[in-house]
Amino acid sequence: MSPHPQDAFNEGLGELAKTRDSIAERVKQVGDNPFEAVSMLGLDADFVQSELRLAESLANGKAVEHHLEPSYYTAMTKALNALENTRG
Repeated sequence: MSPHPQDAFNEGLGELAKTRDSIAERVKQVGDNPFEAVSMLGLDADFVQSELRLAESLANGKAVEHHLEPSYYTAMTKALNALENTRG
């Protein structure tokens, strides 16, 4: 026995409403967190965010500043001293 056309129509409307709500929720998530958009493209949002922070730190000089801070020189001096001590 085939379903009644009105029942099939109502079921189709119900599925359409679910799809609409799902799309609306995803759009809201993207609005709340723009990195959600990259995950919709199959990219890891955390990775993309990390890469953007890295690019930003290179662009504004923070990466170089952190690399050249005094503790870096202290650590390198200790490493070189330790290397020289192992050579005898």
